Amino acid sequence: MKNRGMGSTFQRGSVWWIQYSHRGRVHRESSRSTKRVDATRLLKQRLGEIGMGRFVGPDPDRLTFEELMKILTDDYAVNHRRSLQRTETCVKHLGAYFGDMRASEITTDEITRYMRSRQSEKPPAASASIKLELSTLKRAFNLAVRAGRLQVRPYIPSIEVNNVRKGFFEAAELKAVVKELPDDIRPIIRFCYLTGWRISEVLTLPWRQVDLKAGIVLGGQAKPAINGHLKTGH
Repeated sequence: MKNRGMGSTFQRGSVWWIQYSHRGRVHRESSRSTKRVDATRLLKQRLGEIGMGRFVGPDPDRLTFEELMKILTDDYAVNHRRSLQRTETCVKHLGAYFGDMRASEITTDEITRYMRSRQSEKPPAASASIKLELSTLKRAFNLAVRAGRLQVRPYIPSIEVNNVRKGFFEAAELKAVVKELPDDIRPIIRFCYLTGWRISEVLTLPWRQVDLKAGIVLGGQAKPAINGHLKTGH
């Protein structure tokens, strides 16, 4: 069925296709439907996009996950983002699930299933890792929309990250554990117990923040609320 000056619809087998022109280039696109009304609706959509200067064409249906991630990693590389290596790790996890999909197939439901699959791994992926991967996917979609490769992105759900510390020792339990540790490790563990600091914070503590005479350790600008007094005899 031809509509002079407004593109056309036609059949290939049982499937209806559309044809239209934009800037001298002829585009043919499948409606993926056996109903002519669906092809007519798609043709009107494309002509409307052209009329409003928002034409994207059939590319969103062909954009693959791999191409979506290439848009992301290229942006990180060009802008010299320090998180490129961390992003590539996220892309690796995302690719294990979405690798064979087109961008248009990565729906909200599919993203939710991805989250559940990561939580079902043994051992399960940390919520913080999943949250970072979702953020990476969201940025990739945003960049694709900004580049005109996609018109819209799917809603990407979030995940709650609970970093509450668990498993505090009583004094007697600590004493029993410390007794089994090497001599050079014991002071570090005692210090963690007394201050509530993470071991990574203790190991990176500079000596300028330690006042042995006053028996005080300053937490510095990053942790002003954890200044504490050292006690001898522990």
